[in-house]
Amino acid sequence: MAVSGQSGTTEAVTFDVGYTLIEPSPPVGEVVAEVATAFGLTLTPAEAGSRFLEAWERTRTHHDGLVYGTNHEDALAYWRKVFSHMLQRPVGDTAVTGLVLNLYERFSGAGSWGLTPGWEETFAGLRRHGIKIGLVSNWDIRLRRILEGLGLLDQVDAVVISAECAMEKPAPGIFQRALDLLGLTHTPHTCLHLGDTWREDVLGAAGAGLRPAWFNPRGLPRPAAGPDCAEIRTLPELLSRV
Repeated sequence: MAVSGQSGTTEAVTFDVGYTLIEPSPPVGEVVAEVATAFGLTLTPAEAGSRFLEAWERTRTHHDGLVYGTNHEDALAYWRKVFSHMLQRPVGDTAVTGLVLNLYERFSGAGSWGLTPGWEETFAGLRRHGIKIGLVSNWDIRLRRILEGLGLLDQVDAVVISAECAMEKPAPGIFQRALDLLGLTHTPHTCLHLGDTWREDVLGAAGAGLRPAWFNPRGLPRPAAGPDCAEIRTLPELLSRV
């Protein structure tokens, strides 16, 4: 059963994954700071967190091609670049290599991730209205294992991961893959996409013909350029927008 709300008919909702449905638990800064001590590096959690995020954003922005690649080797190469920048050491440095291998394995399982509060209520509400649920994520090859461990794979109708399909947001193709799996190939406007990044999720979804919604739990300033879209602070708020 499709739902007709303020923004039109909604037959499906697709969610971004990282920092929309799940995020590191404990926070990434705490984990990086803890692991770094084994390699003779002293960092506070706050310092490790801010330096990691800056290095990740810089590396991602300047990376050519698919950010996380399509296999573990590609992903490890990317993460070595991130930590090389973060630590200001060569990519082949012993500390960089050791830190990456340790953290890559640690974050490969569900135990290092937590689900965003309100996800169960939100999914249940969508299901009551007969709305399909999909996931669309820029992530490396580990994500499906993480989702399975968290019990999310059984809760959704479609999962599209950049490392598996060799496409990444904001490219229209990755959203189209989700629409195809959800049976909405020719009606993208009946699918609402929720994500925390403006370029990848909001602009990307709008460019593919979906109705975007911005997940902004931290109350960040709204970018000036872009489509008119709903701003969601908590996941259950989404139910009033479909």
